[in-house]
Amino acid sequence: MNAGTQKFARLGLGVAAVAALLAGCASSGTSSGSRAGADSSRSGSSAGTPAPGGPEAVTVSEGVRIVHDDWARLGYRWEWSNTPQIGRRAEVEFVEYGRDRIVVQDSETRTTVLNASSGQTIWAFPVATPRTRFLGHDVVDDRTLLSYSTPALYGLELGTGNQLARQRTERLVSTAPALVGGLAVFGTPQGELLAHRFAGGEGQLLAGIYRDGVVAWRYGLTGAITARPIVVGEYVAAVSQAGDVVFINPVTASAIGRGRISGGSATTPVTDGELMFIASEDQSVYAYRPFGAERVWRYRTATPLRIQPAVLGDVLYCEVEGVGLHAFDAQTGDVEWIAEGVGGTVLGTRNRELLVWDARARELNLIDRSEGDVIQRVELPDVERLLADGGSDPRLFAVGESGVVIAFGTR
Repeated sequence: MNAGTQKFARLGLGVAAVAALLAGCASSGTSSGSRAGADSSRSGSSAGTPAPGGPEAVTVSEGVRIVHDDWARLGYRWEWSNTPQIGRRAEVEFVEYGRDRIVVQDSETRTTVLNASSGQTIWAFPVATPRTRFLGHDVVDDRTLLSYSTPALYGLELGTGNQLARQRTERLVSTAPALVGGLAVFGTPQGELLAHRFAGGEGQLLAGIYRDGVVAWRYGLTGAITARPIVVGEYVAAVSQAGDVVFINPVTASAIGRGRISGGSATTPVTDGELMFIASEDQSVYAYRPFGAERVWRYRTATPLRIQPAVLGDVLYCEVEGVGLHAFDAQTGDVEWIAEGVGGTVLGTRNRELLVWDARARELNLIDRSEGDVIQRVELPDVERLLADGGSDPRLFAVGESGVVIAFGTR
């Protein structure tokens, strides 16, 4: 990509918000404009007010109904809406948050960076050819966005989109990497962990003669690696689809522990900084300690686990399909409670209670943290994705089918 010649003009979408009368009237407003238009983030402070006789105010933003009373029951209010640049025949591939920025990329590599506080479009244009397959992104500091494709790592200036570096990886990779000490440790389809040095000792991206990057080390596992490797304490940890579990010292490139489970994982492992937790397709939840790959505990389930788990403090949360959300003591594996019929991933806490997003049912639940009881349940039928900017009282970002991003702040 040549940033000087390939940038499009800064684009965004106007979003028109109207109040809809719910009682005795079926009409509601829709936002105007096409997918590519003038930047038009909008503050929720001017959201519609209840019409006479109407029980609640509703705003429609690019096909997403915002029922303000529903969000108020969760302790949230609408702040802004903005539609990133999405191709006519493209779909949203990634929506990720980092350092007060939201990164949206479509299936044709069009990438939009939004200011998460204001909703303003910072830049928007394709970062590679439409056929390039990307695997994810990381905002690594206030200046740099890393974008990962199967054949290369892109370093982009966060504020402008200018390309700082494009480094080809030695092999095609199959996961976004774990980042540690200037290394990007990718998984590969061949079952190899590939440690690619993308930055120097002071964090500067390698460029120029380092356009292919530098291979620091490789480590072989049995089976393809499709779950993103993670950092557990000082070590890189990974699980393969054949069930290999490994912890590697990234400085010495030596394994400090290697174990096995009975299958792979459809989700990314999580950590509390000391243990790695794996929700496996072999119908088990595992906790592993790095040294010696010691299995600390295992919890068997009746079905494969395919919903992303989360760990908050000393509790691991994981949905067991057909049963409900389980809360495990992270150290012992003891089940503290089961929220029957509740599915999804824990995004964080609101007023110390759990925010649980179920993408299949398209509902957001507020769950009692101590007992697992449902406190509030809000249906969000027009929301395809929901992400948060942190663990405690986070701002929430809802994403609709059109790619519109809608921000909600705490009341």
